[in-house]
Amino acid sequence: MSVDFDAAWHEALGVKPTRLTRGTLRRLLRRHAEPQRYYHTQAHLERMFEIFLAHREKFKHPRDSQLMMLYHDAIYEPENRDNELQSAHLSRVQLGSWLIESRLQRIERWILATKEHQASADEDSDDLKMLLDIDLAILAAPTEQYQQYAEQVAQEYAMFSPKIFNQGRQKALNGLLARPKIFYTQILGEDAEWQARMNIQAELQQLKQQSRCLDED
Repeated sequence: MSVDFDAAWHEALGVKPTRLTRGTLRRLLRRHAEPQRYYHTQAHLERMFEIFLAHREKFKHPRDSQLMMLYHDAIYEPENRDNELQSAHLSRVQLGSWLIESRLQRIERWILATKEHQASADEDSDDLKMLLDIDLAILAAPTEQYQQYAEQVAQEYAMFSPKIFNQGRQKALNGLLARPKIFYTQILGEDAEWQARMNIQAELQQLKQQSRCLDED
């Protein structure tokens, strides 16, 4: 399935294409081709949109959901801790000419929620829960695809020593396993939770083996 980002973008904005709207989208997508990205690329966006489009009728705010997906990783510097905040700010700056305040606030709030992948209880929480699950869909991918994702994440954090990355990655993965449920909804299918936990546990075992080797050096 090929995602028509131009159509999705203009439908979400509710405006006809212009040089300004197309230029803004082009620059936004260009960000996802930056050299520090290996997983958080346009391919990640395409996978998110494919799942979203298959379940669009379940969303209360489908237009804002599409804009959230387009902007949630707009700023991505692996060594920074405020990527979500910067991405949310960029969404407001760039979308402010076309959207009303309530929509801007909703998109900002949803982007900020991707930092901890926690959904607060509010009127839009059902949409947000599905969006957070879609963002983490790779965790429930087939084994080979998940392994490729894990390798891409390691490439994005190559500026850190193997030992520091290993420790940080194990902490993040253990945090996911500690959650009562990794996924909030059934949008990814009934087996998603089981598959994600199997994938994470397998990666953790590999990281622990690597850690032992690093300690021996």
